[in-house]
Amino acid sequence: MLNIESFIVLAKKHKMKTTLVIIGLLFAPLIVVHLLFKWDTGYDFISAEWSGQLET
Repeated sequence: MLNIESFIVLAKKHKMKTTLVIIGLLFAPLIVVHLLFKWDTGYDFISAEWSGQLET
C-alpha cells in the first residue's frame, strides 16, 4: 500500500525525476493551449473562438 510517507521517501530518493514531473505537470497544459491556439486544425471544436488580434 502506498502511503504519504513512502511517497515522500520516493520523492527524496528521486529528486530530479520528481522535479521534472512537477515542472511537466505545470507547463504541459500551457504548452498544449498555446499550440492549439496557433495550429489551425479545421475543426471548430478545438479551434480558438477569438482571433488574438486587436480590432480598432
